Amino acid sequence: MFEPYMNKNNGFKPRDGYPIIRYHDSDTQVLIGDYVEFKLGLLFWKGWQKGRIYYVPGLSKEDDTLEHNRLIMVGIQDSRGHRSGHVVQPGSSRLRNNVRFVSRTDDSLGTTPPDYVFNEEDQ
Repeated sequence: MFEPYMNKNNGFKPRDGYPIIRYHDSDTQVLIGDYVEFKLGLLFWKGWQKGRIYYVPGLSKEDDTLEHNRLIMVGIQDSRGHRSGHVVQPGSSRLRNNVRFVSRTDDSLGTTPPDYVFNEEDQ
């Protein structure tokens, strides 16, 4: 099992061949457990929804549903347990502007355990 490790810039170094993924409007690295707000394309009328990052390519164990032929996605889970994949832009290794960083977790969630449940009160 891959265990990410911290680098001197307070970020995690991804496995070889994976970029460091950042949020659209900053140099903040996307990390597992981050609190975010996001919009889904077909559900734009719902506005910004709260969620947590549960999957980051290169930091999480590889998942074929979120990585397709060099197209990689960050996984977000909302407070109801629904999961969605958000495309990482290939040229910049950034998320699109439909995901924004809210805060970093302090609960030492560095990898996503298979049985981890995101609780609504975590929001």
